[in-house]
Amino acid sequence: MTIPTSPWGAPPAPSTPPDGALPSVPPPPSYSASPLVPPPPPLPTGKRKRPKWHWAAAGVAGLVAIGAIGAAASSEEAERVAAEDVGTVDEAPDGEARAEQVPTSEARTAPAPTTTAAPTTTAAPTTTAAPTTTAAPTTTTTMAPPVYAQYSGTGANVVDVPASSMPLVATIAHDGSSNFAVWLKDLNGQNIDLLVNEIGSYAGTSEISVANHDQVKGGAILVIEADGNWSVDMHPLIDQPVWTPSAPISGVGAQVLVVPGGVNAPTRVSISSDGSGNFAVWTTSTGGIFPRDLLVNEIGAYNGVHLISKGTFVVTIQADPGSNWVITPA
Repeated sequence: MTIPTSPWGAPPAPSTPPDGALPSVPPPPSYSASPLVPPPPPLPTGKRKRPKWHWAAAGVAGLVAIGAIGAAASSEEAERVAAEDVGTVDEAPDGEARAEQVPTSEARTAPAPTTTAAPTTTAAPTTTAAPTTTAAPTTTTTMAPPVYAQYSGTGANVVDVPASSMPLVATIAHDGSSNFAVWLKDLNGQNIDLLVNEIGSYAGTSEISVANHDQVKGGAILVIEADGNWSVDMHPLIDQPVWTPSAPISGVGAQVLVVPGGVNAPTRVSISSDGSGNFAVWTTSTGGIFPRDLLVNEIGAYNGVHLISKGTFVVTIQADPGSNWVITPA
């Protein structure tokens, strides 16, 4: 049995839906079960009535378009948010591009603050000096010169000087407050030398039988004038301090210096003292019978240059206790 065709012709082919849209299915055409059914009357001219499937296809296309517009809007919103995170580029007044951070309307989680450790101060390294080894101090023991004769007493007195074949010196001390004088006399009571003449206390060394050895070697007498305690210790001349004229020497108070072998040639020396009393310097040489030479005889401080004769072997210094003196080559 042959089914007659529709008087309106074959239905149009369905249109291809846009990408992502569901294809529209047109409603099936209605067929008449009997060939005797007359065809429907023709449509009026002017407007053509569209089939229902066409409207369905238009609706689906509209939904698809709305979806595309929504997707595009979502994409633009995402790009705007990303631009807000990065910052918009604004035009600087001088025409240069300037990046400006645009605050976002959405709350963002600020990064947790980082804690920076405070700087530590490292002490500069100290240098410890290596321990030094200090040598133990040496103790120098000065041996007292042998005493040839020793005397002591209080107030005025007279003592004997024993006979001696060697020149002698005397270390004399006094603690009184009045005049203190010591005279050297021969056995006949004649004055040979005034050894000490000071006021108050005294301590010093004087020669006894050097220049006057011939007068004293057989014995002599010391006449002491004092108001306090005094002492006299006699020693051999060779036990006294030694001095070389080419080197400086210094001391305090009255002393006797020995020049071993004597001075080889006349020598210039500078002599000074800071005392306030009598200051005298005697030299004794081998020329003649122990001739003596008085180089200095002053009161108070002194400074001068003198000539020491050839052959001088003893220098006798008379000075106040506590006064400093110096002899140096000139």
